[in-house]
Amino acid sequence: MPTIIIQRLGVVNKNDVNFTNPVVIPDPKAVEFSNEITPNYIETTVFGRNEPVLTYKNTTRTIKLAFEMVGSNSLNNYINALNKLLYPSYDFDYVMVGAPLFGVKYGNLICDNQDATKGLICGLKNVVIGPKFEYGRILGAGDFGAGLGQIDATNSDTQPNVVGFKSFKVAMNIIPLHSSPVGFNEGVEFSNSQFPFGE
Repeated sequence: MPTIIIQRLGVVNKNDVNFTNPVVIPDPKAVEFSNEITPNYIETTVFGRNEPVLTYKNTTRTIKLAFEMVGSNSLNNYINALNKLLYPSYDFDYVMVGAPLFGVKYGNLICDNQDATKGLICGLKNVVIGPKFEYGRILGAGDFGAGLGQIDATNSDTQPNVVGFKSFKVAMNIIPLHSSPVGFNEGVEFSNSQFPFGE
């Protein structure tokens, strides 16, 4: 399966978008994916007409992505990193300076609407992370090292009840923020022939 990459949106200007703090899921399992596109209308009912008068508002897109990750060691660092991405940025005086926006890439299924090699700029409506307890265990002295995705449990006296999860499931609702307008140019040619799944 393609690698899932979730990056936090950094500095933005009209020429470039910078991403920071990537969380890379190299081998996701049991992936679930759906892409929902919904035209929205204002419905007005009038006397003598059975059907409503439709006034077009917009077309919205929602992507649902769920996956499982299984490792031979604790994956708590991945869980922590995903949770941290969802909070805003503050300056040194704790004044909010940045909202949690993202770039998400999953092969050609989730990508920029103009360049399939780039991540899709988006918001995350919600992220549900559920460790699979059947794989969890109480870590004792020297069970695992302190590398990426692992827990330092070398001292059972100071960390007697550290739970390391070897598997977890993530489900997220993605709100795309396309990098350019999506639709037909002058009613004839679509803005991107490969939308929504680039090649």
